[in-house]
Amino acid sequence: ARFLRRVEAGYRPNPYHNATHAADVLQTLHVMIVNSGMIPHYVDPLTHLAMYLSAAVHDYEHEGSTNDFLINSGHPLAMRYNDRSPMENH
Repeated sequence: ARFLRRVEAGYRPNPYHNATHAADVLQTLHVMIVNSGMIPHYVDPLTHLAMYLSAAVHDYEHEGSTNDFLINSGHPLAMRYNDRSPMENH
């Protein structure tokens, strides 16, 4: 539970890329893999865990801006990643 609280705290209060969006993506993934029959036939437990973890953290610390905005404004993330997809690399 502590881990999930830390993940939730890493989502910033922006209009879209927030903790509610992460929960929605996680729920959608769950419905997709359960209804498709992927579990237990095609997905082993480690892959299952990795899928859920990836969904939960996919927008962790997202700034709420596009990559182009970050690059054009000289944001520190754009500088760190040499203007190459700063949000995806962070």
